[in-house]
Amino acid sequence: MSGVHICISVFFAVLDKPWREIDWGQKDNLLKFLKTYKPKGASHLRILLYGPVGAGKSSFINSAASVIKGTLVNMAGVEGSNMATQSFTFKTHKIRTDDGTKIPIVFNDIMGLEARQSVGVRPEDIYLAMKGHVKDGYRFDPKKALSPEDDEYNKNPSVDDKVHVLVCLLKANATDISDHVLEKMMEVKEMARDLGKIYTHAGFLSFSFSADIIKCHETNCRGEETVLMARGSGPNGP
Repeated sequence: MSGVHICISVFFAVLDKPWREIDWGQKDNLLKFLKTYKPKGASHLRILLYGPVGAGKSSFINSAASVIKGTLVNMAGVEGSNMATQSFTFKTHKIRTDDGTKIPIVFNDIMGLEARQSVGVRPEDIYLAMKGHVKDGYRFDPKKALSPEDDEYNKNPSVDDKVHVLVCLLKANATDISDHVLEKMMEVKEMARDLGKIYTHAGFLSFSFSADIIKCHETNCRGEETVLMARGSGPNGP
């Protein structure tokens, strides 16, 4: 693969009209939907979050749990962008609402991708997790992928064990990802495509509204960076 090096230094203007209209006042309706949602053929919908180290996978889970429960929740360990990943184990996070109702959606956090081969999650392990072969509590080994001979290998995964939605998380203000990480992202993308998983990519948004995320759709920053990142994470990449 020819490397795709991303390094963008550009100023973005505030738009008169947001490029995406979002109704931010639907919290109650969304919570009602989560409480009553029933997946077909499974007891829950399993969402696997993955991405570069420090992308905010654990923070995303904590934020989702806090909004749904209505109070501050810290159920997933948070990793820093200036250190090695802290999410060493494969863990299922089940979220309950403020009245104790368990929503039929679970999140799996996973070790972050890193440039060096000897650190970070291996794409093969992400593939095994998607197929439901990784048991809850498995501690990832960057130097060795999980094998059928390991005790933590689930030989007969059920529908509930398998990943139904794969989401790649990227930092909104990131402007540089190494070629090695992009290569790993593309490898995971191809594996997900072969399995027919729902695959999403996040365009980078570099904006000056860090104190108010509601305004993130009011800048013209999505175009070029989104195209570049689609090569590494999107469904139509090379």
